[in-house]
Amino acid sequence: MNFIILSYHLLFSNVVRMTVENRIGKYGFKYEGKGIEGWRFSRNIDDIVETVAITIILRYYSELRMELYTDVLGTTSSWIDVEYVRDINDLRKTLDEFCDTFDKKGEKVLNKMHVPHLKSFPSKELRIYLYENMELIYSRCPDRENFPINDYKQVCKKIAEEIRYLKDRPLDENVKKRLMELTVILGKAEINRFGWKWRWRQRQDWFDLVTKNNKFRDDPLLSIFTVYSNQHLASFLNNYESYEKMYGK
Repeated sequence: MNFIILSYHLLFSNVVRMTVENRIGKYGFKYEGKGIEGWRFSRNIDDIVETVAITIILRYYSELRMELYTDVLGTTSSWIDVEYVRDINDLRKTLDEFCDTFDKKGEKVLNKMHVPHLKSFPSKELRIYLYENMELIYSRCPDRENFPINDYKQVCKKIAEEIRYLKDRPLDENVKKRLMELTVILGKAEINRFGWKWRWRQRQDWFDLVTKNNKFRDDPLLSIFTVYSNQHLASFLNNYESYEKMYGK
């Protein structure tokens, strides 16, 4: 039985790689590999790495989306559709539909990600301070006990409630301080739930969370500042709900 499942997964993976590479290779995208989150195809435009990823939303490859993003700090990913896949024929049809949509608007979407678009982007100084002082920030957070880091779902909900409260306030020093606290709390909850670890990205002066095998990363700092900037609270909660489905123990 295990051999049958493995064979199906290999077939599935090969179909994704060959189909997508054949369709978007004309734009200069090359297959970069498969991680826990899915399959990545990238190209370099003016020293900016653009990536098209076929992302696994649910386990057992049952739900997929095409995600577009760049390595420019201050930009957020965009995705094309979310489709439920029942079998290999369904997969081929879904991938063709993804690529048809990319043909129509993919390059335009990626081009908009060449410049940061967050109204409130964390400065380099803030990022360095936060990374070097996480435990201090957490220990000084007066209401940290209200965010039970051993209850991941509850932490995400309470963070969304807190950001809803902050939405109409300008990014002054008090709001920055609060967003840093929420970043550390979210990171601690993810580490506790999934066993991830912090990583400093030297080239970008940024940090994120990665799985033990470095196949998947999450960015609590960017998530917190993004949802504060655009108030897409439902999207924030849905994103972290998908992590629970994919990586929950």
